[in-house]
Amino acid sequence: MRAIRKFSKYLVLTLFVLSLFPSVAFAYLDPGTGSYLMQVLIGGVMGGMFAVSMFWRRIVAFFSNLFGRGTSKDNLADEPSKPSDPSE
Repeated sequence: MRAIRKFSKYLVLTLFVLSLFPSVAFAYLDPGTGSYLMQVLIGGVMGGMFAVSMFWRRIVAFFSNLFGRGTSKDNLADEPSKPSDPSE
């Protein structure tokens, strides 16, 4: 049973790789394709930069804890606290 699963994984992987290199392709790329690909690339980079900027403190805290340079209490002290409610 295990050998069949291993074989099927290799078969799917092989078929996927072979599909990436067709021997004959009848395709046409118009001049607008280059600008579209550039827009997708720029959008992906900007989206990645936005995601990193949104979670920067968590990323730094994760790597600080991973390499033992700080504790989670030290990293949480840097985050701004909520304003106190005067009714309390």
